[in-house]
Amino acid sequence: EGGSSWATDPGNANFVQWTIRTSAERREAAYEFSETSRRYDEKNWRRLNIAEHIGKLIVLSILEKKFEGVQTEIGILQQVRDDAKSHAVSGARDIDTLRRVWAHYKGVVHLGMALDFCEEHPMPQANLLHLAEQYRQELSHNCPKGTSKPYVSSEEQISFVYLSSLKGPRFRDRGLPYAVV
Repeated sequence: EGGSSWATDPGNANFVQWTIRTSAERREAAYEFSETSRRYDEKNWRRLNIAEHIGKLIVLSILEKKFEGVQTEIGILQQVRDDAKSHAVSGARDIDTLRRVWAHYKGVVHLGMALDFCEEHPMPQANLLHLAEQYRQELSHNCPKGTSKPYVSSEEQISFVYLSSLKGPRFRDRGLPYAVV
């Protein structure tokens, strides 16, 4: 309480010096990161949205107990192709392209699907990872009719689980450990 500020506190002097010394490098790193992110978004945004649409149709098929195939003649990819043609969406009108997009992004679509759902139905952010995990489980625990192979193998998916920070005898089950698999 002697009027000492945070920056002049002797315990923080090293941190302040480090901050000053590395500010230019950190600014350049932030710029490079934002540019890389921007280029990635420009290149991959449409493909990721298409894959998320495929994932949503699969989950809808699961919830409706249809368990439609993805690559059958009247399957999910064909439905996406037909939707793309009728709405003039580029990048989704060719079945081979759709197969490649789905193969490339199927491991992460559950997070995008959860983000979309939360955007459309505002809810506390704490539920986002839980919802993504529910979508992930739907995709990895269910199979198209007549098959025993899940829509997306759990080994191909990124899993978002967390460990609660609550401790004590009242909280014996602390939840799942946080990990990105």
